Amino acid sequence: MNLVERDSQWAALGDLFSAAVRREGGTAVIHGLPGCGRSELLSAFSEHLAQEKGAVVLKAVGTPTESHVPGGTLRQLFSGPHRIATELRERAGALLGAAPAADAGSTPDGVALPSWVTAELCALIDAASSHDPLLIAVDDLHHADETSYRFLLRLMHTVRTSRVLVVVTERTSVPAERPLPELDLLAFQHAHRIPLPMLSPAGIRRILADGLAPDEADHHAERIHRTSGGSPLLVRALMAELPDMAAGRPADGPAADRTGAETLAATASFARTALSLLHRSGPTILNAARAAAVLGSSSSELNISRVLGLDRDEGSAALEALGTMGVFQEDRFAHPVVGTAVLQDPSFAERDAMALAAARVLYECGAADITVAQRVVAAGQAEPWARLPLIHAAEEMLRTGHARSAVRFLELAHTVSPTDQDRARTMAYLAHATGRDNPSEQTMYNDPLLGHVRDGSLTGRCALTLVRHLLRDGREQDAVEVIQRVGAGRSKLDPETTTALEQTRQFLRVYYPSTPWPLPDIRTPFGSRHAQRRGTARSFTGSSPQHGAVLLKLVLDEGPQEIVIQWGRQILEAIRPDERSLETAVAVLQALTYSEHYDLAEQWGARLQAVASDHGIPRWSSILTAVRAETAIRRGDPPASLTMAETALKALSPELWGVGVGLPVATLLQAYTDTGRHDEAQALLLSQRLSGPARTRFGLIHQHARGRHYLGTGRHYAALDAFLACGETAMAWGFDVPTFLPWRSDAAFALLEMGEADEARRLIHEQEQRPGGTSSTVRGIGLRALARAGRAGDRLALLRESATHLSNSGNQLELARTLVALAHSYRHSGEHSKAEMVAHQARFRASECGASPLLGELDAASESGPALCTPLMRHSTNSELLTDAERRVAELAALGSSNREIARKLHVTVSTVEQHLTRIYRKLRIKRRSELPRRLTRNRFAQDTGRFPEAVS
Repeated sequence: MNLVERDSQWAALGDLFSAAVRREGGTAVIHGLPGCGRSELLSAFSEHLAQEKGAVVLKAVGTPTESHVPGGTLRQLFSGPHRIATELRERAGALLGAAPAADAGSTPDGVALPSWVTAELCALIDAASSHDPLLIAVDDLHHADETSYRFLLRLMHTVRTSRVLVVVTERTSVPAERPLPELDLLAFQHAHRIPLPMLSPAGIRRILADGLAPDEADHHAERIHRTSGGSPLLVRALMAELPDMAAGRPADGPAADRTGAETLAATASFARTALSLLHRSGPTILNAARAAAVLGSSSSELNISRVLGLDRDEGSAALEALGTMGVFQEDRFAHPVVGTAVLQDPSFAERDAMALAAARVLYECGAADITVAQRVVAAGQAEPWARLPLIHAAEEMLRTGHARSAVRFLELAHTVSPTDQDRARTMAYLAHATGRDNPSEQTMYNDPLLGHVRDGSLTGRCALTLVRHLLRDGREQDAVEVIQRVGAGRSKLDPETTTALEQTRQFLRVYYPSTPWPLPDIRTPFGSRHAQRRGTARSFTGSSPQHGAVLLKLVLDEGPQEIVIQWGRQILEAIRPDERSLETAVAVLQALTYSEHYDLAEQWGARLQAVASDHGIPRWSSILTAVRAETAIRRGDPPASLTMAETALKALSPELWGVGVGLPVATLLQAYTDTGRHDEAQALLLSQRLSGPARTRFGLIHQHARGRHYLGTGRHYAALDAFLACGETAMAWGFDVPTFLPWRSDAAFALLEMGEADEARRLIHEQEQRPGGTSSTVRGIGLRALARAGRAGDRLALLRESATHLSNSGNQLELARTLVALAHSYRHSGEHSKAEMVAHQARFRASECGASPLLGELDAASESGPALCTPLMRHSTNSELLTDAERRVAELAALGSSNREIARKLHVTVSTVEQHLTRIYRKLRIKRRSELPRRLTRNRFAQDTGRFPEAVS
């Protein structure tokens, strides 16, 4: 690189040499920050004098490795090949061999030459210069050993009447690292100080102009200066990053310019150069850079000074030096790769200690807990003051879905907890965070935490978090013991513990109803029955776990309520992606599902599952998938339910599911049964082995699904036993709500298979009296059972009413089952045309639901035989579709309802029904009512898919 913007310095050196030729020798000190080009200038000037001025040049370079070797720099001066260097070397050797060990004392860094030896050597140098002028060039004098340093100071006194010019370079130091203030060379009155500044943008542009077009040089010059601060060393490194400069050819145009500009400061090569520059800048500046790297975005002047133990002026000088060197700009590294290189420097042995010091400084300055905790983790160790910020940062990490970071924070917090109570509480936090994504890993903390509860060091809300973990592992008695110990002396409990006890009670009520509550009920505003029944006057905002459990408990106790949608929306809208909020979400989604608000439950379930996935909470994403699968099976969509249940089970191992595995297993078992995959259902039962009395709500759901599997495979007695056992448990728990568990209607179908019609009717009538017993789905299924158990003359009317209720409920599978029964009834009553029409609708819905057992039943009973299961292609060309009102009328008419019956069911006039039918006939191009079902099926398919299905002739 040619010397640029160094004309004044070159001229000053030239004048000094001219004076030396006239026996007016002197000393020049080229000083500046590392990377400013001191060595480059000295080398160029030395070469110029040797080649063009006939001067003899004696050179030496101070290095850190020789800084403690007495006379090391001096030996370099006399080691050159020139005759004068040889004579000086030989004479110096003779003098030193004859000299005593020392006569000037010693210093920590070396031994001074005897004064007479120093005088003799100076005289030899003066004599040597009588023939040819001498240049004594010493680079990086700040690294010279003390012996050589003292000799050079003496030489500078003697050269003022000689033909000798002494030129040395020294880095500009901050006040904190002047090692020998009494020998400060810059203060020597006879030395000419020559400062060397950094390059300006114009200087960089001149350098670039040798290889780039003018506009290219202009563009790169500004960016290189911003990144390098004008340091020639960094400028050279950045130029190497420009592809065209590296290739030694000019850029071809703007595209090449933009490419080079984007990559000019982004490589490890540049970072290594900057790191090398920092190592050459002295310990104070290097440590300031290290402190800045550890502090990151908090690297202010004050913080760096406090981390390093410097006073404010020393820290300010170090930062100013870093800025002048081009490494640091506006309290941050000029490029992030430099900060990364500093942190990863293998020689940074004090990294951990400095990181901990930085954490302490930030904590005392009121920095965010996460910022402090990250520095503590970087240090790999903690101190007692760091416990609280580590815990608070862990809580924030859990709220934002970073469980692993939370665990690391809490592990360090636990190591510095000062008391038994602090260690117990921190371990409780750690157990919770560890189990967030992998509950099986949390198990190792159960026994130690239980021990802390028993010895009294873990109390209150923290102790109650252990209850969930113990129950998950089947340790019911231990969980009850924890509740008893926390609730002891209830009159003295603080409000937080009282609320936590109530939340735990609600949790047990809806998830572990078989676990007895060992304390008198604690009534908080959210837990009392009065508060539950205040309807829409009650505001239910927030996502406390208690809120979701209360809402679910309300539905399980009293069936669907009008307030469920309002409360459910309020709670779900406040959900955050953390452990407690997602537990609340599951409870609310199930409350909506058990209230038959399937669309709302699915909508929010999909939304929350996406939130859990986006925030890196895979376990909760799988749990929400299982909840959505339950919603799908209850709305009569076995294919969707099957897919989601299988996905949920594959995503988590049984250990991660715990007792909650009963939900996806039960859902998948019922989906297999509904779709006729009975072998897979049986294999699932054998592999999961969840048989036995139900201890949790999920176990109860699984027992009910097992009963349906028995019913679907013809094991009617086993099915009845399972349903009656479900009923007994549901009544004992207070969960006897048919929208949650329709065990009576299922038992009724089992009884009908055994010829027990009277008992079946009794169960259905009893079910109608239960909360939720008149909901659309429950009522529709019950009417189908009553139709089968009652007189033949009542059967058609009951089945048509059943179809109406199920059509309103949106449960396509149960509607298909009723339509199959209705087709059988029409056939048995001799109305074969209507039987065929209804069978077409039943087949369409059963196909959509993947219900192969129903399709097989239709094939076996159809008078048309194979014609019903081998449809012919007949594509409609009619593009007009029915309105919703017309579709409802058409469906009821297709089921055999009269115009008056349709008007009563839809709450319209008979005239309105007739007008709808006229438009329906015209749109579907039919002439009589008997053609309606087949055309209606095709039209409904077109509404769903935009095309017409295969029709049946």
